Amino acid sequence: MKRIITILALVVLVVGGLTIPAFSADTGVVQVTAEVAQVSVTVTPDNVNYGLVPLNTTGLKPIGNPAVNVQNTGNTFVDMFIRGDDTTNWALSPSPDTDKYVHYFGYPFFAPAYVPLSKGNQDLGPYSSYSPFSGELFTLQMDTPTTSTFTGTQTTTVTAMVTMVTEGIRGILEADGPYTGGVDTTLTVTANVTNQNGAPVLGLSLVNNFFFGVFSGVFPNQTIVPGLSATWVENGGGIYTGSITDISTLPAGTYFVVVLINDGAHYTSPGDNFVIN
Repeated sequence: MKRIITILALVVLVVGGLTIPAFSADTGVVQVTAEVAQVSVTVTPDNVNYGLVPLNTTGLKPIGNPAVNVQNTGNTFVDMFIRGDDTTNWALSPSPDTDKYVHYFGYPFFAPAYVPLSKGNQDLGPYSSYSPFSGELFTLQMDTPTTSTFTGTQTTTVTAMVTMVTEGIRGILEADGPYTGGVDTTLTVTANVTNQNGAPVLGLSLVNNFFFGVFSGVFPNQTIVPGLSATWVENGGGIYTGSITDISTLPAGTYFVVVLINDGAHYTSPGDNFVIN
């Protein structure tokens, strides 16, 4: 926090031959402000069902294999963690055995290398910092016990947790528009990337640090638009421009574009709406 120090100047007035000191004030005031950090998270969906599962089976996936979105809904940078637990009658274990099962988490947009869950907190995602409104996706997988003495429904929990951190990057995204269907081929987006102090983030890899998605419809009824590609240009001052093509065949409607930005350790995912007429 910058300190503002007021120095009271001594002014000398000469009145009728007398020298009289005049003071502007006998106190100085420093205004101090602080904002309370709000640490919060949402998990969507918050209910996952494996249905009927056989014993002694590996690699089982939930019905529909949903991707669970963990979103930072607070106003501060956070790190994300995940942990598992026992079921009603089965113990969480690194390998299946009698009344012991294995629960895994993995990442849907990469070749899933599933990691066994434990009861302790484990890193969720490859980054040490997630900006407000950004998040991480994971999927689940299960190995059932080799044998079990219990029947009936087994219930467990998977817990996502966030903790406050002081460093990170933020992004503001602007999508041009409106665009004309059948005429405009390129969606132009501009990302302004800054660090925790508001300083521009320079020199991001235009290949490894930027990923994007375009969605049709209005949240929560959105569908990803396949087959698009993007090129990026750094303009200086933390400003990056992306050209996303080819949007000429997309029907008229409302769309949403999100850009996933990282600097290796920190992550942000700004987005913006655009319209095709």
